[in-house]
Amino acid sequence: MKKLMTALLLACCALPTFADPLKVLFVGNSFTYTRPPALGFNTENVTDLNLQNAIDKPAGSDPLLPQPWGGVPGIFKALATQAGLDIDVQHSLRGGATLRGHLLNTNPAGWDLRANIASQTWDIVVLQGNSTEAVNRAGGDFAQFNTYVGLLSRFIQVGDTHSYRERDLYPGGSNAQRTIPRTRRRAPKRRSTCTRPGPAPTSPTPQARLTRTSRWRP
Repeated sequence: MKKLMTALLLACCALPTFADPLKVLFVGNSFTYTRPPALGFNTENVTDLNLQNAIDKPAGSDPLLPQPWGGVPGIFKALATQAGLDIDVQHSLRGGATLRGHLLNTNPAGWDLRANIASQTWDIVVLQGNSTEAVNRAGGDFAQFNTYVGLLSRFIQVGDTHSYRERDLYPGGSNAQRTIPRTRRRAPKRRSTCTRPGPAPTSPTPQARLTRTSRWRP
């Protein structure tokens, strides 16, 4: 986590200064919102995009972990402020969510996580996979994980309508045809950064920069 924070701060420092704040989105799960006391840290200075979901559809929330959440995004915001960086930090988090779940809205509570990602343009998007999502020996599926890193990157940076069958993208994938709707949002042309473990896929946005924060061994 320290490496992730350092990589993010360095990425923010390396970008040119603009009048508008840098916009950073965290996409993840309980590994991102953590537990008390970090859970409620700096909530007043970050935006929890699932706060309204928790109010409208409480079946998807945990009464023992009330929202809004701070967690890693709240800590990052505090570090950025101390470094003199003007950053608008927001997050879309749900317990147990995988990257696949964020894109396909597979959660049973009906939270529209994909809409959160498409709601705005972002300068930096941090993708936090589920704890064992990328680890084959722990019941995960690295091929599926890597595929959905790429699909989420496409959704964020390009936003075009496209259909696919998972079986065509990785071994053991579903035969069901899935369609990702077009978004009206686009990654800013001035800069676009995603962080992910593992090798970086070819990005449709020439200015996109992917930062390796750890090495996975599937």
